[in-house]
Amino acid sequence: MRILTSLFLFISSIAFSQGNIKSIELSDSGNILNNDYLRPLDLTFEKVTLIGLGESTHGTSEFTIIRGELFKYLVENHNYTVFFLEADFNACSRVNRYIHGADDDSKEALNEVRLWPWFTQELLNLIEWMRSYNQKNDNILKFVGCDMQLIVDDRLELKRLFSDNPKYSEFASQLPDLNFDTQDSMIIRSKQKEWLVFAHNFFKSFPEQETLMISSVSQWFEDAIHEGYKENFRDSCMAKNIADYLEKRPSVKGVYFAHNGHVGKIAHKYLNLNEQTKKAGHFLDERLKDNYYAIALEFNKGSFNAINYRNGEHVMESFSIKKNHRKSLSHIVLGKEDKIKYLTNIPNFQHLRINSIGSVYGKSKSGYKIYRYRKLELNHYDAFIVINLGTPTHLLTLK
Repeated sequence: MRILTSLFLFISSIAFSQGNIKSIELSDSGNILNNDYLRPLDLTFEKVTLIGLGESTHGTSEFTIIRGELFKYLVENHNYTVFFLEADFNACSRVNRYIHGADDDSKEALNEVRLWPWFTQELLNLIEWMRSYNQKNDNILKFVGCDMQLIVDDRLELKRLFSDNPKYSEFASQLPDLNFDTQDSMIIRSKQKEWLVFAHNFFKSFPEQETLMISSVSQWFEDAIHEGYKENFRDSCMAKNIADYLEKRPSVKGVYFAHNGHVGKIAHKYLNLNEQTKKAGHFLDERLKDNYYAIALEFNKGSFNAINYRNGEHVMESFSIKKNHRKSLSHIVLGKEDKIKYLTNIPNFQHLRINSIGSVYGKSKSGYKIYRYRKLELNHYDAFIVINLGTPTHLLTLK
């Protein structure tokens, strides 16, 4: 399938018995960056500080392309400069150096992000655009990871810091050994104590704008010993890292590139959990209030990449699924000829569904079937971009 290379927008209204759905329709003609059809959205883009750009699967090509095009528009027309990614801060540091002109291989730099949903040609193309834009515009764009799931990238980046910066050499001997692979809570707590002493001393001389390098390691340790609902903690860290970054830079605006389940202003309670489930978008909404704007991306049918577990072993697969259920968002808002739409006000239909497919689909590691849908609560998002047909991302490989 030919990927969306250009987009044309026009304002339209679609009448339903339950109410009116106002939308901007995007179809396959005209270039989104060379026309004025995004202008109806300028007021929204202008008044907010952070835009969450979600996706209903981690493996849909069009989602990355569309969000990339929107980011370019925001950069060129509304002074957005930071690209926050659902990946660890230290894992993204090499890409950030690359877009600032480092003599490096872009694919190898992106591989260090370590999460398969981002190791794609689609994101690599956006990274190359960011590097080119920076060369012409005083390196104003930043590529910032906001997550804290891994420790391996922290080890690597800290090692680089001390080997490449003589002014920090006095701390090299104090750096705790982070080269461990264990789930033993006693060992992890011991390592955490060593790390916290080191971090306290190191913070005194470390540039304030780079403190995420240190805090993300501290967050990893907290997560490793955290006894509550893990996803709450992880999402709270992503939101804190983004909000702290922006608060220290009041003039900066950015986008948050993650799954719908993270960018949404979601807070609800499952029957089998003792505490409320809160996602990063909810924490961001609490911190940034009207300065945060969440956009969910959804598709009707097509194919996507995801991990499947077969006999306990994970394999990457391309899944194909038929058109959405009649109570789904895409079924309600897309006409037969529609390719893609941007929507802001949708009547609150009962039992509305949305695709919610993460890194894994088919069977979980435990052998359970993973379901396609979740219930959609419209107040979790400020807008929706809905496409009819999705195709798999172009996954990269290293030679």
